[in-house]
Amino acid sequence: NIPEDMYYHDPTDDLTIDLKAGHHHLTGSEICHMIRYRRYPRSHVERMELQQKFIKEFIDQKLSAENIAKAPEIFDIVANNVQTNYSISNLKEHLKIIAAIGSGNISFEITPERSEFS
Repeated sequence: NIPEDMYYHDPTDDLTIDLKAGHHHLTGSEICHMIRYRRYPRSHVERMELQQKFIKEFIDQKLSAENIAKAPEIFDIVANNVQTNYSISNLKEHLKIIAAIGSGNISFEITPERSEFS
């Protein structure tokens, strides 16, 4: 859920964010734009809150039983394209822990920004 229309253009970084408020099924690029957007009245706090909502939604959508069952297949794809020492046996051990995670088990805290001059 995009809370408000988001428009920002930065020719220096060749970045244009143009998202409309409301419920959407976003691409990876659009998600990056949504969580990078900074033009809120309470800039950093609102951006962090939106990022936290995104993380919870991502967990709810991706850590479903259906997706966890696909983990070995996904692991094979990653293993063929990424060099790592993480093994399939590690994955099997961690799947039980991953399966227990849900957005209800995750909490976030926003701590006050501390100035290095205070």
